[in-house]
Amino acid sequence: MILESNRIILRPVKIEDADLIVKWRSDPEISKWIFSQPPIKEEHIKWFYSPKPNRLDYIIYLKDSIPIGTVNYKNIGSGYPEAGILIGDRSQWGTGVAKEAYTLWLKYGFEQLNLEWIYALIKIINIRSVKFHNKVGFMHIETDPKSNLLVMYIGRDMIV
Repeated sequence: MILESNRIILRPVKIEDADLIVKWRSDPEISKWIFSQPPIKEEHIKWFYSPKPNRLDYIIYLKDSIPIGTVNYKNIGSGYPEAGILIGDRSQWGTGVAKEAYTLWLKYGFEQLNLEWIYALIKIINIRSVKFHNKVGFMHIETDPKSNLLVMYIGRDMIV
């Protein structure tokens, strides 16, 4: 399924996207905020083909066909679905496209996947991501000092 808004197109990730995703996730300004090590292309391709029954991964495109990042859902069907976003094209940071893409993705989760709540796990020190999630409508649930993670959630009627 392809999703569209004013400036954004979201489509399922394809194997052809591997090089770009690996490039984005290997950027030191991005990799310091993600929970896994920057991937190696061969490992990413192996991961891509592995079964992921409770996960969705989409790529974010500007309407002029420029890929800028990814969105995902993990743990679908678990009662604790988790959403994530990565804007890999640094020239798009601060332009508002991340909020537009994430809002589109969250609405898809609520309206098409029938999720009641969506969670986000964020490194405590990632203040930019915390502010971004607050701007979209997420609320803080708890802070886990052992793992240095902040747990946030949003309900279907909370999107700003």
